[in-house]
Amino acid sequence: MLELLSIVMFTSYFIQLFHVVVSVYGLYSNVNREVWVNPPLSYDSKICVLIPAYMESVESIERTFNSIVRQKYPRNLMRVIVIAEGCDVDTIRNIEKCLPILKAYNIKYDLIIKNSPRSSKASSLNYALKDVFEDVLCVYDVDDDVFDEYQIAKAVGMINNGYDALGVKVYRVGESILQNLTTIDCIFWYEILLPALSRILGYPLISGEGLFITRKALNTVNGFPEALAEDAMLSVYFASKRLNVGLMNSIIYEKAPSKVLSLVKQRIRWHRGYFQCAYKTLRTKIPFKIKVILLITYLAPIGLFAVSIAFTYLILTIVMNISNTITLWWSLAIILGSFLTPFSLIEKYYRVSYTAMLLYTPYRIMLGFIALLSLFIPKVRWYKTVRT
Repeated sequence: MLELLSIVMFTSYFIQLFHVVVSVYGLYSNVNREVWVNPPLSYDSKICVLIPAYMESVESIERTFNSIVRQKYPRNLMRVIVIAEGCDVDTIRNIEKCLPILKAYNIKYDLIIKNSPRSSKASSLNYALKDVFEDVLCVYDVDDDVFDEYQIAKAVGMINNGYDALGVKVYRVGESILQNLTTIDCIFWYEILLPALSRILGYPLISGEGLFITRKALNTVNGFPEALAEDAMLSVYFASKRLNVGLMNSIIYEKAPSKVLSLVKQRIRWHRGYFQCAYKTLRTKIPFKIKVILLITYLAPIGLFAVSIAFTYLILTIVMNISNTITLWWSLAIILGSFLTPFSLIEKYYRVSYTAMLLYTPYRIMLGFIALLSLFIPKVRWYKTVRT
């Protein structure tokens, strides 16, 4: 048992230290400006915006529809497909109330009702693909708020320059302390860690929200993968097919979970999805370097547990005078690297409360224990993040 615990501790420390080193590289290099592309605008491709909807309010639907009508893109080249579950009567009714927003701006739309049992976001998207004929597809979630009026025009410009798929930044925001803590995580990921990982990999990881992809590329990977983290899984498929994927410098805002239980459920779903991706990476034929780094990336939940272990070890060292010099220095490196790096550019990208900054240490420790919990939950049965 002690040997097993030692192996788990060493593995988690190694994974987390890898992420600490990568984040330091991302912080003190120019990789952020090099990886996030500012493409030329283009207005010559037909685009279909896919919006899977489940248990959605009128306010959330309106927010996303208003983001679409703000886009500076030819109306005759845009179409919106909203996919709802047949059993979700309230959401269907709310969508129908909001469709006049699109109609008022001459944007074509379709409401597709999926009557088969709900299984995942990917299943809803795949259900609608048979009705898609446009050259470019975009995926938005209900509640997405896009202030960049040229996001679609920029994406089409990148695709015309040879990209098969691209992702954008997704900031999860809100007024509460818990939502501020999630915002810090997002800024750290999109502004430091993701650019550095993309440069080291030679291949970017993309988010499922604000995903732009050609219909040809999506057919190449046989649609959206049926997984808890379908966007992370797509990166494995993209790498195996050698598709040209990029990151576009544009932001989507969405509300972060405001309740602890909702956050816990969201993170467990993400962690379980990452473990699925790690397993798929092992079995997929991709270049060795990409395989190893993707594995370490997708095992990040285990590395996150190292933060909790390191903090616990430091407490034991102080209280019980238990110390091992090597373990002590490893723990200090993990604590300092995990907590100090994000704060160096939080204020630059999004204003969060100083209270949230002070609470970021216990927040990360909590996430570490959630990561451990993710290993013991046999099956995730929820597919909806409750944000209010």
